[in-house]
Amino acid sequence: MRARAFRNRSALTHWEMHFGPSMTPMVDVVMVILIFFMTSMSFLGREWFLRTALPRQGTDAEVGREKADPFKMAPARFEVMLTVGPEGLTVASGPGFPPGTIQELQDRLKGLAQGITQDDLVLVIRSEADVPYGDVIRAHDAAAAAGIGKVGLMDAR
Repeated sequence: MRARAFRNRSALTHWEMHFGPSMTPMVDVVMVILIFFMTSMSFLGREWFLRTALPRQGTDAEVGREKADPFKMAPARFEVMLTVGPEGLTVASGPGFPPGTIQELQDRLKGLAQGITQDDLVLVIRSEADVPYGDVIRAHDAAAAAGIGKVGLMDAR
């Protein structure tokens, strides 16, 4: 009578008592991926990102202590549209000048920014979806070379 009181401890009984998959391999993989992304972010620095509208450096007396002029007008907003022309080249157009290439854009932007301070002009570069991103960067560089500090990037929607 007493011999029947013991449980059966065979491998099949052990397997039937096991519920669900083992989570250890999945946790290991997630930790490896997490460590990979954390270390890859340490390689990225400020030089990998576009510089747009950076604050000016100065002493504490110059920065943040200027009194706001209630009569000062808002900065002028100027938009440049980048499209792909019939020849497959990127065409830059905007109010005040006819469509032209990216190389011509820098001269046009210099003329636009002439006599205007950086705080009084905002340039928005709009591009269609089929415009190569390298041309968008060239347009941004042309704006920086022309002395325009506040540059924004938007899509054509």
